[in-house]
Amino acid sequence: RPLPTARGDRADWRGTSRRVGSGSSTIRWSTRSVGERERDGPVACRSRERMNERPSPACGHRVLPHTADVIIEAWGTSRLECLEEAVRALVDSFARVAVAATKPVPIELDEHADDALLVSFLDEVIYVIDVLGGVPANLALAETEDGRVVGSIDLAPLSAVEIHGSPPKGVSLNELSITREDEGRWRCRATIDV
Repeated sequence: RPLPTARGDRADWRGTSRRVGSGSSTIRWSTRSVGERERDGPVACRSRERMNERPSPACGHRVLPHTADVIIEAWGTSRLECLEEAVRALVDSFARVAVAATKPVPIELDEHADDALLVSFLDEVIYVIDVLGGVPANLALAETEDGRVVGSIDLAPLSAVEIHGSPPKGVSLNELSITREDEGRWRCRATIDV
């Protein structure tokens, strides 16, 4: 599993992408630190095959301030990559993770509708943060043949994470969206209650 590596005040992002079985895909990531993103601007992800290349504009996220809330926007070349970036944006909105994950938590989401999947996934991550007292540092997702999303979230202990904002409390259904654009890129947007 990829893990962030400390480099000064930043964590080095590393990840991989691979095919799993016929018609399935897997995305793995490690959370980048706040130092690698602009608070109100886009963040691009790095190529999964060549980690040392410059970031690709094909996927990324940004965190936008909102009255008493936070808006996250994410995009990627696949639905899984878009969900991955949404979780990265959620974490970046309140924490800097620069430590190795210690606790894997399995996830399984049965929602097939894109909006329901986004809400369920973000709610699951918020539940894990709130109840299990950890912050996602690594994520592995796979889409099964029947359209379910399965995987695991590796948590870093909350005591070892730098908190710089209010933790998320829930996902608002107002202005929630996840769509596939004409170019094939996926984009999502969610308002997070803090």
